[in-house]
Amino acid sequence: MPTYVMLANWTEQGVRGIGDSPQRLDAAKALLGEMGGRFVAFYMTMGEHDIVLIY
Repeated sequence: MPTYVMLANWTEQGVRGIGDSPQRLDAAKALLGEMGGRFVAFYMTMGEHDIVLIY
């Protein structure tokens, strides 16, 4: 399977619901797993992008 890197930013709504992030990540892992993929890494960063995902 290919490796992908995704750069993302929090929205205002996402920042307000940051406490739900573990549940959202679990749901994303399950969805990706159904497609035969997996998360390799999840990083929260400072700068132009807030999140780096490798899957």
